[in-house]
Amino acid sequence: MTEQQIRTVVQQLLYDMQGLKTKVRELEDEVESLKHNQSRNRESQEELEGVPVSGLIIHYLQRIGVPSHIKGYKYIQKAASLVFEDPIYLQKMTKALYPEIANAYGTTSSRVERAIRHAIEQAWKRGSASLFSHWLECPEHVFEQKPSNRLLITLLVDKIHKDRTGERVLYQEVNM
Repeated sequence: MTEQQIRTVVQQLLYDMQGLKTKVRELEDEVESLKHNQSRNRESQEELEGVPVSGLIIHYLQRIGVPSHIKGYKYIQKAASLVFEDPIYLQKMTKALYPEIANAYGTTSSRVERAIRHAIEQAWKRGSASLFSHWLECPEHVFEQKPSNRLLITLLVDKIHKDRTGERVLYQEVNM
């Protein structure tokens, strides 16, 4: 091997070492960021301890951008409360959940379903998939399109369960 070839190899190794150092720094920064986010999440969970379920529902609906002045907002609140108390409502949305909400508000189940869908549409227009994904803590691919009534209610209730118990309860019930 000639002296020039050795120099070239050494330069290439030094260049590779610089790239490796840069990558290590990037990974270290990412680890620090993850640690910071975890501690911030723990702090926010501590802030939410003791908050009633209805308060948590309102908290997350506001975060994902559901407008509070439309009827669907209060219907989603009621639906999430009912599902939190009894998850069987997820399997009987049109037969039990919507009629229960309609009865409570003196309207029809089809209007309840439509108002919830409209509220989700408005939030979807205001926000983004990453916003929904961030606040409801689920993969962004879940929100490649506007979520269905069932999906939003399930993920909302599941997020509240996770805040309360540390584990997801309903997440697997939704076809992802």
